[in-house]
Amino acid sequence: AATAISTLPSLDELSGNWITPSAGTTNPSTRDYPSINNFWGSVGTKRQNETYPEDANVFEVNGFQAQQLSGCSSGCGILSVKGQPAVVREYKWKAYEVHRRSDVANTTLRMEFEGTSLLWKVSLSSSEVEWNFMPLARQFDSMGWSTDVNLSPEEFDITRNGNGTEVIAFDIKSAGIGYFKVISPVPCQTCNVILVFGNCSSEVTSKVKDLTVNFESVWDEAHWKWEKRWQDAFTPN
Repeated sequence: AATAISTLPSLDELSGNWITPSAGTTNPSTRDYPSINNFWGSVGTKRQNETYPEDANVFEVNGFQAQQLSGCSSGCGILSVKGQPAVVREYKWKAYEVHRRSDVANTTLRMEFEGTSLLWKVSLSSSEVEWNFMPLARQFDSMGWSTDVNLSPEEFDITRNGNGTEVIAFDIKSAGIGYFKVISPVPCQTCNVILVFGNCSSEVTSKVKDLTVNFESVWDEAHWKWEKRWQDAFTPN
């Protein structure tokens, strides 16, 4: 009879090492940045067409794909502290999250498990911070793929508060919506941040309200549900 693997390593035990990206290298292990998935979709952690590692920011994401939505196709998200961009110095991959460190800020990124939201925990060296995020999203075409990866802000109706901690972008061409929000009271030096993608305004707004209240539980679920899925894959029924 089949038996469960008693020594199956945990996701944390299978994590990558801390890696320092190297400029100009052809070695994927130091040239490329990690991505994560949540079984509905995936997201990358580096803007397209950047040099390595000079332009990579600990806050940015790219190539979000999930539930007939494409978001931040060519990249979005720049974090600066006291005017200094938070350039990636090293990163560490786990199946359910990515850690990134800089001289002025550290971030951990997760995807809502089987959802269309991104979650960050951000540690800042100072509360003097600039949040620069443009949450552009587009609904897939009938073939199930995004047909327009280079989204332009001119194609969106964008509302942004004064300090950039809340930005909403409505796609004029399709039903895509991106809603970015720093949900921790600002100024903050340890900040919880969310980005919700969707194609229905009321549903996106409802999700933002839910995450504002239940961020920590959704954050934890992104780990333990991924871990359970991994362990269950090797456990006979």
